Amino acid sequence: MAIQFVVEDGSGKSDSTSYASVAEADQIVENFGLAWASGVTEDLKKIALNNGTRYVDQKYYGGWKGVKGSGTQALQWPRFDVTDDDGWTLSTTDIPALLKQAVVQIAVYFNNEGSVFPDADNPGKLKMERIKIDVLEFEEEYLAGTSGSEIAATIDALLAPYLEGKASGMNVEVRRG
Repeated sequence: MAIQFVVEDGSGKSDSTSYASVAEADQIVENFGLAWASGVTEDLKKIALNNGTRYVDQKYYGGWKGVKGSGTQALQWPRFDVTDDDGWTLSTTDIPALLKQAVVQIAVYFNNEGSVFPDADNPGKLKMERIKIDVLEFEEEYLAGTSGSEIAATIDALLAPYLEGKASGMNVEVRRG
């Protein structure tokens, strides 16, 4: 079975799976000095972009400004009544560039690390492990890792202009009486 990979074009597709195409992702990767893992195939990029899109839609669900364009669209964008922090109203067919950048950041992390933000602070892949039995000793050495918490903060910052309350979709207003 083939990977379902349908890029949302702003029309509110009922079968879309990604906010960014592979070509857009490759350009964003180049523009911002990111790097796909060595040997990554186009199919793996599609899987990573699908996962990045799903992560953004699930994490920020309920936190987006505006409302979905229709009840039948597969993803949270496009949206109506979205005004960014500078006061500009987005077109009802816009898939914001910052949203695409966030999805690509997540996709690259997913592709390189094997999951979306597996740890708050990922030390990287294990390079060497040494265990000494007599007078117990344990040593680990890791390849350089990417901090999941740093990437999560980057994603929050990229998406802030489109979120109510400027943070993840988990914010709730509390009033005491």
